[in-house]
Amino acid sequence: MTALDAELRAFTDGVADLFSRPEPRVVFHDLIAGLLSDVPKKNGWTIAEQAGHGHPGRIQTFLSRGTWSAQALEAVVRERVVAALGDAEGVLVVDDTQMIKKGTKSVGVAPQHCGATNQTENCQVAVMLSYTTERGHAFIGHRLYLPERWTSDRERCREAGIPDEVAFATKPAQAVELISEAIEAQVPFGWVAVDGGYGQYATPAPLPARTAPALRGGSALQLPPHHRARTPPCRPVHRETGR
Repeated sequence: MTALDAELRAFTDGVADLFSRPEPRVVFHDLIAGLLSDVPKKNGWTIAEQAGHGHPGRIQTFLSRGTWSAQALEAVVRERVVAALGDAEGVLVVDDTQMIKKGTKSVGVAPQHCGATNQTENCQVAVMLSYTTERGHAFIGHRLYLPERWTSDRERCREAGIPDEVAFATKPAQAVELISEAIEAQVPFGWVAVDGGYGQYATPAPLPARTAPALRGGSALQLPPHHRARTPPCRPVHRETGR
């Protein structure tokens, strides 16, 4: 067993209590090991083969019908990241990422801007929050973006397993929720950086009641009232456009 294997085993064993049965604990470890492996194309079949499974059924069941909380797991990851990288001058970085899809069943999939190809693609979009310091960086939060064509079609949402209470939220509003979660979890940071596309919104969309506006330069970024944002001692030299 390599040092990386031992470290991965220690991590997956450390979150075993998030899963109520032994089977999902084993599959979770196999899934993470597969994602971190050098398998060139990662999907249910290739990860299952990497783990020595005869078919992808166990991986697919874990992801689609398994009883476990992604939010609880993400909270543990955030806690581990802060323990390893925490710094009062850390930076919370908000950006979105896209996953290109071929069908119409994946939750949130729709023709949308894709940063990887810089054109409209049939894809899912996730708003991601990462944490970076001089010691490294890691993702600590995410929100899957649901276009209005999804949230306005409740039958389609129910078919995909989306609860009825989930309503449409803009990506800037989702970013604010992620930053608010980080503050509530006492993640130490001194700066917030957002992708250029998030600065295009001059008027904020509806935001959680616990937030108060901290608008600067036309950007629809808002923070909770007890947290003050500082202006960095520099001027922008390039404005990204085209989003």
